[in-house]
Amino acid sequence: CDLASMEESTVKKALDLNRKMPPSQIPKNIAALTQIVEDEEQQDEMTQRIDQPLESIQDTNNGASFLKCEYNRDGDHWRSPYTNEYYPQPHSDDMSEAFYPTGALKELESKANGMIKEYASLYYANPLANAYFFETTDSGFGACYLIKNELTHERGVKHGEWHSIHSFTVDENVTGKQTYTLVSTVFLRLVIEGDTFGSLNI
Repeated sequence: CDLASMEESTVKKALDLNRKMPPSQIPKNIAALTQIVEDEEQQDEMTQRIDQPLESIQDTNNGASFLKCEYNRDGDHWRSPYTNEYYPQPHSDDMSEAFYPTGALKELESKANGMIKEYASLYYANPLANAYFFETTDSGFGACYLIKNELTHERGVKHGEWHSIHSFTVDENVTGKQTYTLVSTVFLRLVIEGDTFGSLNI
């Protein structure tokens, strides 16, 4: 119990320190924190609990790009919502314990990807949007909806980025009552150059 408390305290201190560091440098911040938190399990827990600006990778089977996050990651590989395969493509033995949604869960994920793409195209100029579903318990599941949008040289903005991450879980108790828990994170970056404001990097 004491060891578990110490490990939780170490992760909590690392997360508190991360909140005081520049959000524009989160990947660099995490790399620095992993030098402080040496235990690999604690490092993994820490990175899972810190949302990062979204990056994309290509599904080489169909040529489409998709967004990377903790909910479609296994080690250094990310699962595509299009083909349900991991990229960069690993050796088959490396992914023996990787998660692949099947049945109703995969069907929900496929429908959600269609819906989030339709939504993003209505409200964003150049979006990349994906959804990922995952298991939580025998009677529950979770999902993550991601949108990344970039603008260049529009309306006085030299460069702009919008990253939104919405993750939720659904748990059902013995009476059939369902509880939803939602966590949303948004990263916004603007580089502005002009006569009115001068040069700003927010």
